[in-house]
Amino acid sequence: MNLKNMLILILSIVLIVLLYGKYAQAEGLQCDKSITCITIDRSKCLDEVCLEVSEKTTCDYSQAHVNGGYGWNAETKESCPPRIADVESNYCDYSSAHLYSGWGWDSVRKKSCPPNLVELEPEPEPEPVATNTCDYSNASNNNGWGWDPVNRKSCSPILDVGQDAEPEIKDLGDILVLLMGGQSNALNNQTKYDSSLDRGLDNMIVWTSYNGWQKADLCTYIWDNQWYPKAGGNCSNHIGFQIAKNLAMKNPSKTIALIPTGSAGMPISHWYDGRAGLKDFWGKAELALSNLDGKNDVDYIAFAQGESDAGNPKWLGDIYNLIKRTKDKNWFDGKFIVSETFKSDVNEQMQELRWDGNNDTDYVSASGLYTKDGVHWNAAAIRELGKRFAERF
Repeated sequence: MNLKNMLILILSIVLIVLLYGKYAQAEGLQCDKSITCITIDRSKCLDEVCLEVSEKTTCDYSQAHVNGGYGWNAETKESCPPRIADVESNYCDYSSAHLYSGWGWDSVRKKSCPPNLVELEPEPEPEPVATNTCDYSNASNNNGWGWDPVNRKSCSPILDVGQDAEPEIKDLGDILVLLMGGQSNALNNQTKYDSSLDRGLDNMIVWTSYNGWQKADLCTYIWDNQWYPKAGGNCSNHIGFQIAKNLAMKNPSKTIALIPTGSAGMPISHWYDGRAGLKDFWGKAELALSNLDGKNDVDYIAFAQGESDAGNPKWLGDIYNLIKRTKDKNWFDGKFIVSETFKSDVNEQMQELRWDGNNDTDYVSASGLYTKDGVHWNAAAIRELGKRFAERF
């Protein structure tokens, strides 16, 4: 090919490209150099221009904000490229702005939109909840509890004791103090109560978490801030209560004062020096004694061992250490008795407490007793342990 023909070919190609870039039409799309390019389809526009949808298209952009700006042509079943006017504004989605401090998301630019682009709707205020809608018509059949049909929940018994309730205690006379300790078997979470078997006696008082010394009643007062019995109406049984009741029956001329403590699920190491179990055990005893006129020492300690020490070969040494350190306190020089567990092997070590030649240590057998769940004593077992503890004391 000579030079002349080559020049003619080159000029022809340039002319075709210029004409096509200006006037080409393809599937309703026009190339326009006046628009800043964001999307280039080089199969249709051979120059660096953008595609703008003509008015003749049937593209639906109602969901463009969640599809990167693209629309949908229902006739051709194809997507439509973003419209320039829309891209120059924004595709910010604020549907989840309330979860992101007002910020939205621009699915086209793939970046966050600042809160000041929209005015967030205020969160609706909660509807007022009706109060004083408790029905106590059947309270006598439900241990004093009522029912709220509006809020669909139980109502605490009317006999609930307030924070400022005054002790109903007068003329205590001679007092014997019982300190209860141990693991979950010392707390008896939600164990059955029988109103004919589990009522307190007139010569029983108990140290409560919020109301100080009160008449012992399993259905009225808050006994321990960690476990049951708590607020009025939670008629749950308690081994310390049963021990105190049996002591009260054996000593009708004396007042039995019970100080309940306990730490569920904790091994004996929880009562090492500086540990929370020991602080609770000694701390409640000292606080209760400081508020008991005419008495400043503990006569009996009952410790309800749990299953947390199963397989602990050092348990006996640990319990002896706890007994010795407690005996060193100026408020205890009495008898320390531990009760067996349902199945733990520490029961074998425990028998040494009876045969060690020390009259101030002993253990209570759990032979013939049953649990409610394979670990924790049922109500009948708690009552029987109360009798066995009192006999050993």
